[in-house]
Amino acid sequence: MKIMLFCALSLLFLLGEAISENKSAAQNTPVKSDKVLAVQLEGSELYKSIVEQVSSRIDQESRKRESDRWTFIAITIPVLFAIIAFFGLRSISDIRRRLADEILEMIQNSERTKYLIEDSVKRNITTDVERKLGSVSEELSFIRLTNIAESISDGSRTGFKPAEKESIVATLDQIKGNIGIVGRPEFSLTLEKIIDVFAAADLDDRVDSIINSLRAVTLQSNGICQTLIQHYGMRLLGDVSVAEETIRNFNDIANACKIHKIYEMVLPFQIVHEHSKKDQGYAERINGYLKDVETLNDDDRKTFFQIMDKYTDPKQVAKRPTGQVLRVCEKVNLFMADYGESINKFRTA
Repeated sequence: MKIMLFCALSLLFLLGEAISENKSAAQNTPVKSDKVLAVQLEGSELYKSIVEQVSSRIDQESRKRESDRWTFIAITIPVLFAIIAFFGLRSISDIRRRLADEILEMIQNSERTKYLIEDSVKRNITTDVERKLGSVSEELSFIRLTNIAESISDGSRTGFKPAEKESIVATLDQIKGNIGIVGRPEFSLTLEKIIDVFAAADLDDRVDSIINSLRAVTLQSNGICQTLIQHYGMRLLGDVSVAEETIRNFNDIANACKIHKIYEMVLPFQIVHEHSKKDQGYAERINGYLKDVETLNDDDRKTFFQIMDKYTDPKQVAKRPTGQVLRVCEKVNLFMADYGESINKFRTA
Protein backbone atom coordinates (compact mmCIF):
# COMPACT_ATOMS: atom_id res chain seq x y z
CA MET A 1 0.00 0.00 0.00
CA LYS A 2 2.89 2.44 0.90
CA ILE A 3 4.62 1.70 -2.37
CA MET A 4 1.46 2.48 -4.33
CA LEU A 5 1.02 5.79 -2.48
CA PHE A 6 4.67 6.71 -3.22
CA CYS A 7 4.20 5.93 -6.92
CA ALA A 8 1.09 8.00 -7.09
CA LEU A 9 2.72 11.03 -5.46
CA SER A 10 5.85 10.73 -7.70
CA LEU A 11 3.69 10.59 -10.80
CA LEU A 12 1.78 13.64 -9.62
CA PHE A 13 5.13 15.55 -9.11
CA LEU A 14 6.50 14.63 -12.56
CA LEU A 15 3.29 15.58 -14.33
CA GLY A 16 3.28 18.88 -12.49
CA GLU A 17 6.84 19.62 -13.74
CA ALA A 18 5.80 18.87 -17.32
CA ILE A 19 2.85 21.17 -17.07
CA SER A 20 5.00 23.98 -15.68
CA GLU A 21 7.49 23.68 -18.56
CA ASN A 22 4.65 23.86 -21.11
CA LYS A 23 3.28 26.98 -19.49
CA SER A 24 6.72 28.67 -19.40
CA ALA A 25 7.28 27.97 -23.06
CA ALA A 26 3.91 29.41 -23.91
CA GLN A 27 4.63 32.57 -21.90
CA ASN A 28 8.13 33.13 -23.50
CA THR A 29 6.77 33.16 -27.05
CA PRO A 30 6.96 36.81 -28.31
CA VAL A 31 3.76 38.38 -29.53
CA LYS A 32 3.79 41.63 -31.42
CA SER A 33 1.27 44.35 -30.82
CA ASP A 34 -1.37 44.82 -33.49
CA LYS A 35 -0.82 48.60 -33.47
CA VAL A 36 3.00 48.26 -33.92
CA LEU A 37 2.50 45.94 -36.88
CA ALA A 38 0.03 48.28 -38.44
CA VAL A 39 2.56 51.23 -38.26
CA GLN A 40 5.93 49.59 -39.15
CA LEU A 41 4.91 47.07 -41.78
CA GLU A 42 3.31 47.42 -45.16
CA GLY A 43 2.59 45.21 -48.19
CA SER A 44 4.03 41.71 -48.18
CA GLU A 45 5.80 42.18 -44.88
CA LEU A 46 2.46 43.09 -43.24
CA TYR A 47 0.87 39.94 -44.69
CA LYS A 48 3.70 37.72 -43.40
CA SER A 49 3.50 39.35 -39.98
CA ILE A 50 -0.30 38.73 -39.74
CA VAL A 51 0.21 35.07 -40.70
CA GLU A 52 2.89 34.70 -38.04
CA GLN A 53 0.65 36.35 -35.44
CA VAL A 54 -2.33 34.05 -36.22
CA SER A 55 -0.07 30.99 -36.13
CA SER A 56 1.32 32.16 -32.77
CA ARG A 57 -2.18 32.50 -31.30
CA ILE A 58 -3.22 29.09 -32.59
CA ASP A 59 -0.05 27.61 -31.05
CA GLN A 60 -0.81 29.33 -27.72
CA GLU A 61 -4.38 27.96 -27.70
CA SER A 62 -3.11 24.44 -28.48
CA ARG A 63 -0.50 24.63 -25.69
CA LYS A 64 -3.19 25.84 -23.25
CA ARG A 65 -5.53 22.98 -24.09
CA GLU A 66 -2.65 20.49 -23.82
CA SER A 67 -1.74 21.96 -20.45
CA ASP A 68 -5.37 21.65 -19.22
CA ARG A 69 -5.49 18.01 -20.37
CA TRP A 70 -2.30 17.15 -18.52
CA THR A 71 -3.59 18.94 -15.44
CA PHE A 72 -6.73 16.79 -15.46
CA ILE A 73 -4.67 13.62 -15.90
CA ALA A 74 -2.25 14.69 -13.19
CA ILE A 75 -5.10 15.09 -10.71
CA THR A 76 -7.21 12.09 -11.71
CA ILE A 77 -4.59 9.33 -11.85
CA PRO A 78 -3.03 9.95 -8.44
CA VAL A 79 -6.47 10.23 -6.87
CA LEU A 80 -7.42 6.91 -8.43
CA PHE A 81 -4.22 5.27 -7.19
CA ALA A 82 -4.78 6.78 -3.77
CA ILE A 83 -8.33 5.37 -3.61
CA ILE A 84 -7.12 1.91 -4.61
CA ALA A 85 -4.23 2.16 -2.17
CA PHE A 86 -6.50 3.22 0.67
CA PHE A 87 -9.41 0.84 0.09
CA GLY A 88 -7.47 -1.97 -1.54
CA LEU A 89 -8.90 -4.62 -3.83
CA ARG A 90 -11.59 -5.36 -1.30
CA SER A 91 -13.75 -2.55 -2.71
CA ILE A 92 -13.52 -4.04 -6.20
CA SER A 93 -14.43 -7.41 -4.75
CA ASP A 94 -17.42 -5.84 -2.98
CA ILE A 95 -18.57 -4.23 -6.23
CA ARG A 96 -18.29 -7.56 -8.06
CA ARG A 97 -20.18 -9.33 -5.28
CA ARG A 98 -22.89 -6.66 -5.20
CA LEU A 99 -23.24 -6.85 -8.98
CA ALA A 100 -23.54 -10.63 -8.80
CA ASP A 101 -26.21 -10.34 -6.10
CA GLU A 102 -28.19 -7.89 -8.21
CA ILE A 103 -27.99 -10.17 -11.26
CA LEU A 104 -29.14 -13.13 -9.13
CA GLU A 105 -32.03 -11.06 -7.77
CA MET A 106 -33.03 -10.10 -11.32
CA ILE A 107 -33.06 -13.78 -12.30
CA GLN A 108 -35.12 -14.70 -9.24
CA ASN A 109 -37.57 -11.86 -9.94
CA SER A 110 -37.86 -13.05 -13.52
CA GLU A 111 -38.64 -16.60 -12.34
CA ARG A 112 -41.14 -15.26 -9.79
CA THR A 113 -42.86 -13.15 -12.45
CA LYS A 114 -43.03 -16.16 -14.74
CA TYR A 115 -44.61 -18.22 -11.96
CA LEU A 116 -47.15 -15.48 -11.16
CA ILE A 117 -48.15 -15.21 -14.81
CA GLU A 118 -48.54 -18.98 -15.14
CA ASP A 119 -50.52 -19.12 -11.88
CA SER A 120 -52.77 -16.27 -13.00
CA VAL A 121 -53.45 -17.97 -16.33
CA LYS A 122 -54.26 -21.25 -14.58
CA ARG A 123 -56.62 -19.52 -12.14
CA ASN A 124 -58.36 -17.62 -14.94
CA ILE A 125 -58.83 -20.81 -16.93
CA THR A 126 -60.11 -22.64 -13.85
CA THR A 127 -62.49 -19.79 -13.00
CA ASP A 128 -63.80 -19.71 -16.56
CA VAL A 129 -64.40 -23.46 -16.56
CA GLU A 130 -66.10 -23.30 -13.16
CA ARG A 131 -68.27 -20.41 -14.35
CA LYS A 132 -69.37 -22.37 -17.40
CA LEU A 133 -70.02 -25.48 -15.34
CA GLY A 134 -71.96 -23.36 -12.83
CA SER A 135 -74.04 -21.88 -15.65
CA VAL A 136 -74.84 -25.34 -16.98
CA SER A 137 -75.75 -26.49 -13.46
CA GLU A 138 -78.09 -23.49 -13.01
CA GLU A 139 -79.75 -24.20 -16.37
CA LEU A 140 -80.40 -27.77 -15.30
CA SER A 141 -81.74 -26.52 -11.95
CA PHE A 142 -84.12 -24.17 -13.74
CA ILE A 143 -85.42 -27.02 -15.88
CA ARG A 144 -85.98 -29.07 -12.74
CA LEU A 145 -87.69 -26.10 -11.07
CA THR A 146 -90.01 -25.67 -14.04
CA ASN A 147 -90.99 -29.34 -13.89
CA ILE A 148 -91.69 -29.17 -10.16
CA ALA A 149 -93.72 -25.97 -10.53
CA GLU A 150 -95.75 -27.56 -13.28
CA SER A 151 -96.36 -30.59 -11.12
CA ILE A 152 -97.43 -28.81 -7.92
CA SER A 153 -99.68 -26.36 -9.78
CA ASP A 154 -101.69 -29.18 -11.31
CA GLY A 155 -105.30 -28.61 -10.28
CA SER A 156 -105.84 -32.31 -9.70
CA ARG A 157 -103.38 -32.34 -6.80
CA THR A 158 -104.48 -31.51 -3.29
CA GLY A 159 -101.03 -30.52 -2.04
CA PHE A 160 -97.31 -31.03 -2.47
CA LYS A 161 -94.60 -32.88 -0.65
CA PRO A 162 -92.24 -31.11 1.79
CA ALA A 163 -89.30 -32.30 -0.32
CA GLU A 164 -90.73 -30.45 -3.31
CA LYS A 165 -91.06 -27.26 -1.27
CA GLU A 166 -87.48 -27.48 -0.05
CA SER A 167 -86.22 -28.23 -3.55
CA ILE A 168 -88.02 -25.14 -4.88
CA VAL A 169 -86.58 -22.91 -2.18
CA ALA A 170 -83.03 -24.23 -2.69
CA THR A 171 -83.22 -23.90 -6.47
CA LEU A 172 -84.56 -20.33 -6.31
CA ASP A 173 -81.73 -19.43 -3.96
CA GLN A 174 -79.23 -20.98 -6.39
CA ILE A 175 -80.38 -19.20 -9.55
CA LYS A 176 -81.64 -15.88 -8.16
CA GLY A 177 -78.38 -14.19 -9.11
CA ASN A 178 -78.37 -15.48 -12.69
CA ILE A 179 -79.80 -12.55 -14.66
CA GLY A 180 -79.82 -14.62 -17.83
CA ILE A 181 -82.36 -16.99 -16.23
CA VAL A 182 -84.46 -14.76 -13.95
CA GLY A 183 -84.89 -12.25 -16.77
CA ARG A 184 -86.65 -14.74 -19.02
CA PRO A 185 -90.43 -14.64 -19.47
CA GLU A 186 -90.60 -18.39 -18.79
CA PHE A 187 -88.97 -17.87 -15.41
CA SER A 188 -91.66 -15.32 -14.50
CA LEU A 189 -94.36 -17.82 -15.47
CA THR A 190 -92.70 -20.55 -13.39
CA LEU A 191 -92.36 -18.19 -10.42
CA GLU A 192 -96.02 -17.23 -10.70
CA LYS A 193 -97.06 -20.86 -10.38
CA ILE A 194 -94.83 -21.30 -7.33
CA ILE A 195 -96.17 -18.17 -5.62
CA ASP A 196 -99.77 -19.21 -6.35
CA VAL A 197 -99.18 -22.54 -4.60
CA PHE A 198 -97.21 -21.08 -1.66
CA ALA A 199 -99.76 -18.31 -1.08
CA ALA A 200 -102.68 -20.77 -1.21
CA ALA A 201 -100.86 -22.94 1.34
CA ASP A 202 -100.34 -19.92 3.64
CA LEU A 203 -96.57 -20.31 3.48
CA ASP A 204 -96.07 -16.69 4.48
CA ASP A 205 -92.37 -16.99 5.28
CA ARG A 206 -91.65 -18.59 1.90
CA VAL A 207 -93.60 -15.92 0.05
CA ASP A 208 -91.73 -13.21 1.98
CA SER A 209 -88.43 -14.85 1.09
CA ILE A 210 -89.29 -14.93 -2.62
CA ILE A 211 -90.40 -11.31 -2.84
CA ASN A 212 -87.39 -10.13 -0.82
CA SER A 213 -84.88 -11.97 -3.02
CA LEU A 214 -86.67 -11.51 -6.36
CA ARG A 215 -88.57 -8.24 -5.77
CA ALA A 216 -87.88 -6.77 -9.21
CA VAL A 217 -89.05 -9.92 -11.00
CA THR A 218 -92.21 -10.28 -8.91
CA LEU A 219 -93.24 -6.62 -9.24
CA GLN A 220 -92.76 -6.68 -13.02
CA SER A 221 -95.26 -9.51 -13.45
CA ASN A 222 -98.95 -8.63 -13.71
CA GLY A 223 -100.02 -12.15 -12.79
CA ILE A 224 -97.75 -12.33 -9.74
CA CYS A 225 -98.98 -8.93 -8.52
CA GLN A 226 -102.59 -10.13 -8.73
CA THR A 227 -101.74 -13.04 -6.44
CA LEU A 228 -99.58 -11.03 -4.06
CA ILE A 229 -101.98 -8.12 -3.58
CA GLN A 230 -104.63 -10.53 -2.28
CA HIS A 231 -102.06 -12.43 -0.20
CA TYR A 232 -100.66 -9.33 1.49
CA GLY A 233 -104.06 -7.64 1.57
CA MET A 234 -105.41 -10.48 3.68
CA ARG A 235 -102.38 -10.36 5.95
CA LEU A 236 -102.76 -6.59 6.29
CA LEU A 237 -106.39 -6.98 7.41
CA GLY A 238 -106.30 -10.40 9.07
CA ASP A 239 -103.01 -10.70 10.98
CA VAL A 240 -103.33 -10.08 14.70
CA SER A 241 -100.03 -8.21 14.67
CA VAL A 242 -99.13 -6.75 11.30
CA ALA A 243 -95.37 -6.75 10.67
CA GLU A 244 -93.61 -3.74 9.15
CA GLU A 245 -92.36 -6.03 6.39
CA THR A 246 -95.95 -6.93 5.51
CA ILE A 247 -96.94 -3.25 5.26
CA ARG A 248 -93.89 -2.46 3.13
CA ASN A 249 -94.50 -5.37 0.77
CA PHE A 250 -98.20 -4.48 0.47
CA ASN A 251 -97.36 -0.87 -0.45
CA ASP A 252 -94.76 -1.94 -3.02
CA ILE A 253 -97.20 -4.35 -4.63
CA ALA A 254 -99.99 -1.74 -4.56
CA ASN A 255 -97.78 0.70 -6.46
CA ALA A 256 -96.87 -2.02 -8.97
CA CYS A 257 -100.57 -2.80 -9.44
CA LYS A 258 -101.20 0.82 -10.41
CA ILE A 259 -98.51 0.49 -13.07
CA HIS A 260 -100.11 -2.74 -14.30
CA LYS A 261 -103.49 -0.93 -14.34
CA ILE A 262 -105.10 -3.31 -11.85
CA TYR A 263 -105.72 -0.71 -9.14
CA GLU A 264 -109.28 -2.02 -8.71
CA MET A 265 -107.73 -5.04 -6.96
CA VAL A 266 -105.91 -2.81 -4.48
CA LEU A 267 -108.79 -0.49 -3.52
CA PRO A 268 -110.84 -3.03 -1.47
CA PHE A 269 -107.93 -3.66 0.92
CA GLN A 270 -106.85 -0.03 1.14
CA ILE A 271 -110.32 1.34 1.87
CA VAL A 272 -111.15 -1.32 4.49
CA HIS A 273 -107.72 -0.97 6.14
CA GLU A 274 -108.22 2.81 6.43
CA HIS A 275 -111.64 2.27 8.00
CA SER A 276 -110.31 -0.33 10.47
CA LYS A 277 -107.49 1.90 11.71
CA LYS A 278 -109.71 4.97 12.15
CA ASP A 279 -106.65 7.20 12.41
CA GLN A 280 -107.09 10.94 12.52
CA GLY A 281 -108.44 12.14 9.18
CA TYR A 282 -109.51 8.65 8.06
CA ALA A 283 -112.96 9.86 6.90
CA GLU A 284 -111.40 12.25 4.38
CA ARG A 285 -109.10 9.53 3.10
CA ILE A 286 -112.03 7.09 2.73
CA ASN A 287 -113.93 9.72 0.73
CA GLY A 288 -110.88 9.95 -1.52
CA TYR A 289 -110.95 6.20 -2.07
CA LEU A 290 -114.69 6.35 -2.84
CA LYS A 291 -113.92 8.86 -5.58
CA ASP A 292 -111.37 6.40 -6.97
CA VAL A 293 -114.09 3.72 -7.07
CA GLU A 294 -116.42 6.12 -8.84
CA THR A 295 -113.89 6.85 -11.58
CA LEU A 296 -113.26 3.16 -12.38
CA ASN A 297 -114.55 1.92 -15.71
CA ASP A 298 -117.37 -0.61 -15.67
CA ASP A 299 -115.17 -3.71 -15.90
CA ASP A 300 -112.78 -2.53 -13.20
CA ARG A 301 -115.66 -1.49 -10.93
CA LYS A 302 -117.17 -4.93 -11.36
CA THR A 303 -113.90 -6.52 -10.28
CA PHE A 304 -113.78 -4.22 -7.25
CA PHE A 305 -117.24 -5.31 -6.04
CA GLN A 306 -116.51 -8.97 -6.69
CA ILE A 307 -113.62 -8.76 -4.26
CA MET A 308 -115.69 -6.83 -1.69
CA ASP A 309 -118.55 -9.29 -1.87
CA LYS A 310 -116.21 -12.26 -1.62
CA TYR A 311 -114.77 -11.06 1.68
CA THR A 312 -118.16 -10.47 3.28
CA ASP A 313 -118.64 -14.25 3.50
CA PRO A 314 -115.87 -16.42 5.04
CA LYS A 315 -117.20 -19.49 3.21
CA GLN A 316 -116.49 -17.83 -0.11
CA VAL A 317 -112.88 -17.31 0.92
CA ALA A 318 -112.12 -20.81 2.25
CA LYS A 319 -113.94 -24.04 2.84
CA ARG A 320 -112.54 -24.10 6.33
CA PRO A 321 -112.03 -20.45 7.26
CA THR A 322 -109.01 -19.66 9.38
CA GLY A 323 -108.84 -16.98 12.04
CA GLN A 324 -107.19 -14.72 9.51
CA VAL A 325 -110.09 -15.15 7.07
CA LEU A 326 -112.65 -14.45 9.79
CA ARG A 327 -110.90 -11.25 10.85
CA VAL A 328 -110.71 -10.02 7.26
CA CYS A 329 -114.39 -10.66 6.65
CA GLU A 330 -115.33 -8.98 9.93
CA LYS A 331 -113.53 -5.80 8.95
CA VAL A 332 -115.10 -5.79 5.49
CA ASN A 333 -118.58 -6.16 6.97
CA LEU A 334 -117.94 -3.33 9.44
CA PHE A 335 -116.91 -1.08 6.58
CA MET A 336 -120.00 -2.01 4.57
CA ALA A 337 -122.18 -1.27 7.60
CA ASP A 338 -120.83 2.30 7.68
CA TYR A 339 -120.33 2.98 3.97
CA GLY A 340 -122.49 0.36 2.19
CA GLU A 341 -125.05 2.90 1.02
CA SER A 342 -122.39 5.29 -0.26
CA ILE A 343 -120.47 2.66 -2.12
CA ASN A 344 -123.30 0.55 -3.49
CA LYS A 345 -124.50 3.41 -5.69
CA PHE A 346 -121.38 2.82 -7.80
CA ARG A 347 -122.34 -0.76 -8.59
CA THR A 348 -122.73 -1.54 -12.24
CA ALA A 349 -126.11 -3.00 -13.16
